[in-house]
Amino acid sequence: MEIFKVIIKYIAFGAVGITLFEAYLSVNKLWKRKHEKVVAESISISAVFIGLFSGLFYSVDLLLNRAWPSLVDQIVWLLFAAFQLFVAIGFFVVGGRNTNIFKLIIKAFKQDKKEVGDLAKAFLRPSGAKYIIEILTYLATIDEQLDKVEKEYIEKFAKDWKITIDWNKVIAQLDRAKISNLSDMRKLMNKYLDTYPPKEQVSQLMTVMYELAKLDDDFSENEQLILDELDGLKRNYFNEGEEASFFYISLVPQDEAEEVSIIELYPKLEKRKQPSGHLIFLDGPYYSSKYAITMSEKYRNIKLYCAVIEDKYNKEVL
Repeated sequence: MEIFKVIIKYIAFGAVGITLFEAYLSVNKLWKRKHEKVVAESISISAVFIGLFSGLFYSVDLLLNRAWPSLVDQIVWLLFAAFQLFVAIGFFVVGGRNTNIFKLIIKAFKQDKKEVGDLAKAFLRPSGAKYIIEILTYLATIDEQLDKVEKEYIEKFAKDWKITIDWNKVIAQLDRAKISNLSDMRKLMNKYLDTYPPKEQVSQLMTVMYELAKLDDDFSENEQLILDELDGLKRNYFNEGEEASFFYISLVPQDEAEEVSIIELYPKLEKRKQPSGHLIFLDGPYYSSKYAITMSEKYRNIKLYCAVIEDKYNKEVL
């Protein structure tokens, strides 16, 4: 077994070389065209910043866990993203190097904002179109307000797909409890994924949601919370969650009466018997610990004892 681990370790380091070659080929194609304005405008600076931000934190996590091959691999792509950033802002375009870099960044963001609705036109009406519209309206109100620019953005999709939006119903969502809206939005995403959309379309939807969240220049905590969870659902749909952490809400009845109460209130919860003989109930899996903690509030509000646990721990004790 130890020999096998050593072999895998060397293969992993060898894969870093493949990553370097892949990055070189990608940079090589872009390098020859970096001075062309149309190439610069084809790269979304918002997407690059999102990639850099998430990649940086992922690199820190890999560093703390001493996952050296994966860390080197991630650093390579961070450097590639940094190069993309300079291309995206037009640094290599004629006159770009003589312009203040912050002015170039602001200009690129303005261009992004102007074109942010173009993806709507590229969408063909999918089988889950109604779910997509509902998901977007929930996201627009998840920060407890509905901005005019967000409404106009969603209307572009609805118009192209000939779907009528009941905005009075959408506005009514503003008065609902946060947990209800977060829960309903996750259910809608699952219903959409149950229509088996192409992976490319799901990725486009996630991009659209991030763009929508940023339209009002206020990326709220609630928006980040739900998008982290939905991104986990996407990864699971893509079968990319093998090494991801899953989270469960574990309800532990304190007596027989409470056990009966949980069964009556939440009949769909998974029941597990511990080695001690005690029965516990599981709500999940969830893909974001913060989302799971937020969802656990509904149980705590009715005085039920519960805790959020990771899947690894869950497998050991249940």
